[in-house]
Amino acid sequence: MYARLLTFNIGPGQRDIATGMADEAFAMVKPMKGFVSAAYFIIDEGAGEYGSVTTWQSRADADAAGEILLPWMMQKVGDKLTAPPVSRHAEVYEPR
Repeated sequence: MYARLLTFNIGPGQRDIATGMADEAFAMVKPMKGFVSAAYFIIDEGAGEYGSVTTWQSRADADAAGEILLPWMMQKVGDKLTAPPVSRHAEVYEPR
C-alpha cells in the first residue's frame, strides 16, 4: 500500500473552507480505483495549516488520484495558498 500525504497553508481563519474541502475530497476519493482510507487534519488553525493522508492499494493508484485532486484543490483555494502545497508518497509498512 501507499500513502499520499498532502499539506497546505491557506492562511488563518479558513477552517470552514478546509473542512468543506475535506468533505468534498472524501466524496471524490471514495470511488477511485485502489482507494483504502483517508484522514484530514488541522495542523495549526491559527497559521492556516491543514493536510490529509490518503491510502491506496498501489503507487499508481496514489499517483492517479493526485493527478485529479491537485488541480481540483488549486481551483478551490489556489488564490489563498501562502506557498505551494507539499505532496509526498510513502510506502505503508504494516507490522506483523
